[in-house]
Amino acid sequence: MAAQATAPAEAATAAPATVKAPAAAEKYCKYKVTTQAGVNVRSGPGTNHSIVGTYADGQTFWAKAASVNGWRYISSARHVTTQHTAQVTSTPCQYG
Repeated sequence: MAAQATAPAEAATAAPATVKAPAAAEKYCKYKVTTQAGVNVRSGPGTNHSIVGTYADGQTFWAKAASVNGWRYISSARHVTTQHTAQVTSTPCQYG
């Protein structure tokens, strides 16, 4: 006796799970110090935060492109004022 072929059962299709979009990547640009006196690197965005280092005149560093209240974020506990810094436009910004 020949076996009858049966159609495969259709797989149940569920709606795809909701996936959160990744957080927008932060844009970092290269900056340089524009004052002979140099600038203090502070532990937070403001002069009330402790000095954790300094950058000399002409020294370059990477920081977030967006500044907040006149301060650039370099990394955790490292901020510099925007007042005495300028973007190095010959170096393209990058996303971190």
